[in-house]
Amino acid sequence: MKQWEPSLFFRACRILLRVQIILGTIISCYNYIFQGYLGIMVLVYFGWLVGLAGLIFFILGTYELQRMGRSPRGKSFLLTTVLVDSGIYTVVRHPEYLGSVLLIVGSILISQHWLTLVLGVSLIVWFLAYVLPEEDRHLIEKFGDDYKRYMQNVPSINFFVGIIHLLKHRKEKA
Repeated sequence: MKQWEPSLFFRACRILLRVQIILGTIISCYNYIFQGYLGIMVLVYFGWLVGLAGLIFFILGTYELQRMGRSPRGKSFLLTTVLVDSGIYTVVRHPEYLGSVLLIVGSILISQHWLTLVLGVSLIVWFLAYVLPEEDRHLIEKFGDDYKRYMQNVPSINFFVGIIHLLKHRKEKA
């Protein structure tokens, strides 16, 4: 089994994600402390809610991978040896990436600054156009037909479609 190694581009964009979140926080604090301004407050509050939802998705995905992934002892939980399709993974295939996208959107809404908007939109496009398809290709290589079936049943990061599908599937079982 071929072990996935992140490309230089992938590693650079992971750093940009961290920069986006830190930048959004710094700009928000600067605006509030030095200018007494946080922009449109409804967007700020909504941004905190979106960011909190992102953090929850990220934590739930990480928890479920650690709990069910059977990674080798002493190795990263990302090196799972079994396909995890329980918990939050019954709703979305990539909860950590969904969490990251929501954190970016929250950062944009909270800071309301053009720099976080440009960087954030660029990162979201990168997630959707490069990271998610690359992750799916790697997981198809790793888990084969099981992952292909899983892909047919569970959306990538669309939480709402995942909930509808899950409820529909449970209704059919009953």
